[in-house]
Amino acid sequence: MRLLITGATGYIGRRLVSAAKACHHDVVAASRQPIEGDIKWVKYDLTCSTHFVVPPQTDIVFHLAAGTTSGAIRPEVEMAAARNLLASARAVGARVIFISSQTARRDAPTEYGQTKWHIEQMVLQDGGWVVRPGLVYGGAPQALFGVLVGLVSSLPLLPAFLPAPMVQPLHVDDLAHALLRCAETSDSRARIVCLGAPDPVSFTSVLRGIAAVRLGLRRGLIPVPVAAVHLVRYLAGERYSKKMSIDRIVSLCELPIMQTKDDLASLAITLRPMTAGLGRSGDNRRRRLLREGRALLRYILKSWPSSQLVRRYVRCIEATRNSTPLGLAGTLLNYPLLLALLDEPDFSRSVSGMEFDWRLKAAIVLAEATPEGGRRFLGTRDSHTPLIAAGLIARSLVCEALWRALGLAAAPFRHRMVQTGRSK
Repeated sequence: MRLLITGATGYIGRRLVSAAKACHHDVVAASRQPIEGDIKWVKYDLTCSTHFVVPPQTDIVFHLAAGTTSGAIRPEVEMAAARNLLASARAVGARVIFISSQTARRDAPTEYGQTKWHIEQMVLQDGGWVVRPGLVYGGAPQALFGVLVGLVSSLPLLPAFLPAPMVQPLHVDDLAHALLRCAETSDSRARIVCLGAPDPVSFTSVLRGIAAVRLGLRRGLIPVPVAAVHLVRYLAGERYSKKMSIDRIVSLCELPIMQTKDDLASLAITLRPMTAGLGRSGDNRRRRLLREGRALLRYILKSWPSSQLVRRYVRCIEATRNSTPLGLAGTLLNYPLLLALLDEPDFSRSVSGMEFDWRLKAAIVLAEATPEGGRRFLGTRDSHTPLIAAGLIARSLVCEALWRALGLAAAPFRHRMVQTGRSK
């Protein structure tokens, strides 16, 4: 298909262009500045779009271009640009997919939300599609996500609004793939598609996730009553509320909850967990491999391994096992001693057990070449008196008997403890 993407150099636009090219679509980027790479480009500016012409043979027009900062573009200018784009798309038989906002409604507390709603009505009347994404995050720290990352990194305490606003996170790459699914569908009827996590989470949990996963920081919370925000907005007046972005906070607190489950199912989109998407790569695969290696090596060495040894294990798995984590249960990762429940001959004959056995042996080989491994396997520790040695042998025999009993009891549940590729 031939796709025209306005706002192609923006936060979502860049990821959509990359995803479309990866799917071998013919992409035309429409933006104020050319986009990097081997991408066809046409100039598009909301403030002077009266004479813009959608290229012939275009199948889908993704309208992402928008005035994202307060007062940057007047609402009537943005709506006129949308009207002209719809007319030009209609002339070449292209369908328009407008990327709107969860804040869009007639009585939205912000001019941004009201403008989005008015453009939605035009698109729907013209037979196009409207996509309302939730809180878009991940990738490069740009747009609202970039603002949140900047705030979390600079604030010593994170605001905890009371009552807590609920948001529906959506990774930017998941959004890009969902938009392509919208373009590929044969349903030509006007429609509103809502995309975001089916189960809303508190805005505070998003901020804490950014701090912990994205930035590796620990931040405390400070309660902020929503009533106090409304009071400040009233005292500051409309003009200063916009300058201080108080209206955006009010909009956040009044976000309507979207029903996204059916739309996600119809597009066959499965959203990644937020803890995975907040990582710089958009995938917590390496973090899970590090936890896996740390647990296996702790089980082998009976002491916590060095970070260098854990990284060596990860490099080994990435080079030989397609970088896929085992998917060990959280209990096993937190308490590596319990890995003895999986270290049984009957389990190693199953598919997941064979993979676990291979990685355990790889960890043993890596550990043997370290000073910690030498102390563990070669017995280079201080010698013991015969009485202490006898006590240690007796303890080992008792522990072995107990573990065998526990192993028999855990046998029906072993396959639930290892699920390769499962997100954590």
